[in-house]
Amino acid sequence: MFVLSVFFGCLQVIIHELGHYFAYLAYGYSPVLHYESVSCSQPIESWSAGIVISVAGFGLTVAISLVCLTLAYLTKNLVFGSLGIVMALRNVVALPFWPTYGADENNVSVALGIPYFTLFIVVLLINLLTIGLIMNAFEKGRLGILTTTVSGGTIGMFLWILWLGPKMLP
Repeated sequence: MFVLSVFFGCLQVIIHELGHYFAYLAYGYSPVLHYESVSCSQPIESWSAGIVISVAGFGLTVAISLVCLTLAYLTKNLVFGSLGIVMALRNVVALPFWPTYGADENNVSVALGIPYFTLFIVVLLINLLTIGLIMNAFEKGRLGILTTTVSGGTIGMFLWILWLGPKMLP
């Protein structure tokens, strides 16, 4: 489960960025996918497009974690549980680096005219609740599942951002 969680950690970063990438495409832009970001040389022409593009990254990972939560409860499958936990880890892992790492949530908060920290905290709480509920889906070995998945997922995210990602994408 640890190795799978490391893989899921790498995948989590890409899935987050693909959320932004596909949102750009949906608005007719020509984005470029990077290992830890998405860029676009065209200016975003509407306020709402900017919000949707920013939300799409963390929105996709939150949605996947909630689907995995449901599947973990229905099937008691550790793979769904592990994937759901790792998808929900982004804000938890980002806490020591925040506010710079929570840029999507912070940008949306500012655009909506709400306090800077608000959306990051809301998404963090949703993610922590999701992790807790996924753990509740399993009757035995919860601590082992949690420590293995969280440590593997965290290592995977840093492995992608610091080493593997720059080798695979611009």
